[in-house]
Amino acid sequence: MRETKISIVVPVYNAEKELQRCVDSIFRQSFSNWELLLIDDGSRDSSSALCDRLGAQDTRVRVWHKENGGVSSARNLGICKAEGEYLFFTDSDDTLFPDTLETLYQKAKVSGADLSVCGFTYLVEQTKECVDNLPEKAFCGGGKEYLEERFLSDFRREFFNPPWNKLIRRELLLENDIRFGEEFAICEDMAFSMQVLEKSKGICVVPESLYCYHYKEAENLVNRFHENYYEALLYFRDRTWQCFRTLQAKQELYAEVNACFVGKSLMYLHKIYRDSGYEETRKYAELKRIGGSLPLQNALREYRATGKRRLLRELLLHKRFRLLDSLYRWR
Repeated sequence: MRETKISIVVPVYNAEKELQRCVDSIFRQSFSNWELLLIDDGSRDSSSALCDRLGAQDTRVRVWHKENGGVSSARNLGICKAEGEYLFFTDSDDTLFPDTLETLYQKAKVSGADLSVCGFTYLVEQTKECVDNLPEKAFCGGGKEYLEERFLSDFRREFFNPPWNKLIRRELLLENDIRFGEEFAICEDMAFSMQVLEKSKGICVVPESLYCYHYKEAENLVNRFHENYYEALLYFRDRTWQCFRTLQAKQELYAEVNACFVGKSLMYLHKIYRDSGYEETRKYAELKRIGGSLPLQNALREYRATGKRRLLRELLLHKRFRLLDSLYRWR
């Protein structure tokens, strides 16, 4: 039997309407030396049975059923069960273009890269509008070079953040014990990507759209309220700064991530009052807990803000929580 070159990991949860479309795009790949790992994460619809039918149709498709634990636990199981030289993560409601695997694999092999990254296309389900998110130009080099030459622009455009536009050498994850943070349902993908960047000796960036992200606003995780979102932000920030320390990043990169951390923390405080459904006493308690926390207080001291955020910054730094509570209620 020939050695499997690429393991495609697809977490599946209540995806009966989209999974077949995703799998069909994998079967249409010009590159055929792959295995598909369908990780059924405790689905409550007919997804479980569909996974089994797909597994019976092609020996390259392997299926695991597990109790619901979230997308990170499903991806981590896929990492453990995969047998391919490289890993590729795909969401069950997204699709690949026909040359996705072929292009990323060839680029990785020719360059000897641990990580091969591509651009992607947003397909807005409601309007069928397509928007490309492409890297400005090709790149091939080490992690430190990428950090110095490309990271800022790619981070700002959320190009480097997701796991699903990357072909990753599997041994890199196993040797360095890199996994997704299972306690979080958001920001864990960014933290994962930063850990991969930290350990990658070679990175290849392909300036083509090779992944189609099917965007549905109502179901997008970013738009939901997450109780532990602040902790997820801390997790992402800590993993990012660890990467920066290892690769000796310039100070401007720390400042960029610090500004991102503060901005998203301020956004979360607003969502607590708008979307959490908490009682008023709990909203105030969360405002004090997060607003007065040492990580946010330290980050605010380095944060340069204008307009309303400048006011919020000053009130938080001076711990004027009663006034902030009134402002958030009024807004």
